[in-house]
Amino acid sequence: VAGSVVLSRAQREPEAAVAVAWMATAYAAVAGLLLALDSAPLGTAGPGDLSGAAVAAGGLGAVLAGLVALLGLGDGRALVLPPVVVGAAFCVVGLVLRAGGGVDVGVLLATLLVLVVLMGSLFPWLALGMTGARVEQIYSTADITADPDDVDPDQVGREARLAHEILLAITATVGLLLVLVAPVAVDLGLSGTLLALVCCGVVMLRTRQYRAGSEVLVGLVAGIAGLASVAVALLWLQPQWRPTTALVLASAGAVLLAVTLLPGPPSVRRGRLGDVAESLCLLALVPLALVATGVFSAIAG
Repeated sequence: VAGSVVLSRAQREPEAAVAVAWMATAYAAVAGLLLALDSAPLGTAGPGDLSGAAVAAGGLGAVLAGLVALLGLGDGRALVLPPVVVGAAFCVVGLVLRAGGGVDVGVLLATLLVLVVLMGSLFPWLALGMTGARVEQIYSTADITADPDDVDPDQVGREARLAHEILLAITATVGLLLVLVAPVAVDLGLSGTLLALVCCGVVMLRTRQYRAGSEVLVGLVAGIAGLASVAVALLWLQPQWRPTTALVLASAGAVLLAVTLLPGPPSVRRGRLGDVAESLCLLALVPLALVATGVFSAIAG
């Protein structure tokens, strides 16, 4: 954290400062996790036990380091929000698990992931709302004919940059949560795996609404990293699915290679197909979540 502050304040390197701050939150999360495991009674916790106090301590470590970085950094401090928000989410989940009640960590995290992905359409509006940009509404003819207020170009530029950073931070938050929760969703079975895949698809398809290259890049990287996390979790947690997983990965790679080698001009038809695909994925999220979390089984039983 101290290194990130020095890079931001003294060296004037905001990108490097944000990267080092992310590393600091990762170190802090691991430190909190190990502290909780080491302080547990002998024989009650191990490397595979990530429930309760361990999850809460790991999330709390990321939150504390991230908040200190937020206070110390200058330009680009909004980009440190993703590990803070994700750490806070894991901290809350850990506290709920520690309170007991037979709550499954996979169910909690999968539900949280679905809610965050469904709220993705509000991200641009939320990013703009966090800035000071305001548009006066027109209610009468006098409002139309009145002289407009003076516009400060520098202030508009600062607000636009801030909104851009907030949108990047929110998209990166969803991507980080997607990468971390995907293995937990895969552990829920076929419905959880499909849920994680659909969430990755929604995150990537949503980049069609963005215009800045960095926003599109962050969304695509988040979705691809989520798919990679799902693939690794399938190979590790579901050994009986390994032949099918290998076949699907090979087929997806062949299709991606063919699409890359045969580019085409922009077309309205492909845009409409993208809209339909995104709508179908959004509509499939809630039923898949009900099946993956066991709500459908409980109702049917």
